[in-house]
Amino acid sequence: MLTVERGGPRPNLIRPRRVRTLAGRAFDLLAVASVLVLVGLGALNLYAVAGWSRAGHQLEVGAAGLGLLLVMQDMRVERLTVIGWARDALAVVLTIVVLLDGLEAQ
Repeated sequence: MLTVERGGPRPNLIRPRRVRTLAGRAFDLLAVASVLVLVGLGALNLYAVAGWSRAGHQLEVGAAGLGLLLVMQDMRVERLTVIGWARDALAVVLTIVVLLDGLEAQ
């Protein structure tokens, strides 16, 4: 028996962007506020223990992470998956470099 392919126009390959709801934006703001509070408390803890040099480093890393969140917030999930795999591969490569070269550096 022969099969017949379905004819007609091709489906739209580009999906429209999702419209973000007010509840979704409120949740995002709550998450960012939580991160800011936790980074601030961590920086205060480091200041109490080790001084401003460590606390400043904590604040710099927190600001970089927040900037990265804002840049990647509107990316599609497919792109984030590729970025995640690339990040994991880079982490494995850097771990191998440390294992091979790290002992000679000391």
